Amino acid sequence: MPFFSPIAIYVSTFVCCATALLLNVTFVVVYVKRKPKDKKQFAVLLLVLVSHTLFDISCGTYTCYILASLYCDSWNLSMVFWSGNVFFSLMLTIIVGNCFMAIDRILAMRHPVLYNSKYSTYCQRVCVAFMAVSFLASFISVYMSMEAEPLSSPPAFNNMVNPVVLNDLSLVRTVCSMVNFVLTIFFLMEAKRFLKTQNNGHVTRSIRKTNQVVLCQVVAETFILVLPDLVTQSFNWKIKRIRRRLTLSRMFNFCHGRMGVGSGGGIGRSFG
Repeated sequence: MPFFSPIAIYVSTFVCCATALLLNVTFVVVYVKRKPKDKKQFAVLLLVLVSHTLFDISCGTYTCYILASLYCDSWNLSMVFWSGNVFFSLMLTIIVGNCFMAIDRILAMRHPVLYNSKYSTYCQRVCVAFMAVSFLASFISVYMSMEAEPLSSPPAFNNMVNPVVLNDLSLVRTVCSMVNFVLTIFFLMEAKRFLKTQNNGHVTRSIRKTNQVVLCQVVAETFILVLPDLVTQSFNWKIKRIRRRLTLSRMFNFCHGRMGVGSGGGIGRSFG
């Protein structure tokens, strides 16, 4: 089986999703067992973990069905489209959640008293609202741009949707990834400042524990989600530029050829 064959890619994707799901579930189990007193510090993190868990489940469902269909050579187009749509839409949702997770941590370190009194609640509500809106916007956009027939065989989700819509949504996801990357840098700078200036009180220890979990997650996602997404979009942008240049070159050659034929015919007639 070639390394870059569709089956190899789907198998590796499933393994990554299963590993991520196991880690997320493990964290939730540990959280429930320890029952931390300051639950507000973990509220937004748990919301983001829920979205990640849903993403892992949807990704695993989609890849499992594709692998089973490749093996049985039998396809249900509705299953491919809807499972792929949920999987694709949740990709944007988890990046939006990551942005608010970084904002939540920055607020907790900058204003610990106000964070416990009101900022935590505000951040939770806004995070839920933006995550829901991002998912619905992507889900509905994909549904409205579904192609009548798959563009390839065997069918895959990205070949069942208008490519322009997919490119636009991928661009939005890339912009959100860049925002998340910037917020992550601010979070790291704020965490460094926080460790230098704060004492070892209960609130400080709770914030430090949460920051350690968030730090591990954002570093992993930077290498697994953000950087690959930026690289993919940069390659897509270069390919589009090359195609545009080729199109313009062909148009120029076509017009030049037409002008040459027309002028040649005129010269022939004038000498005739």
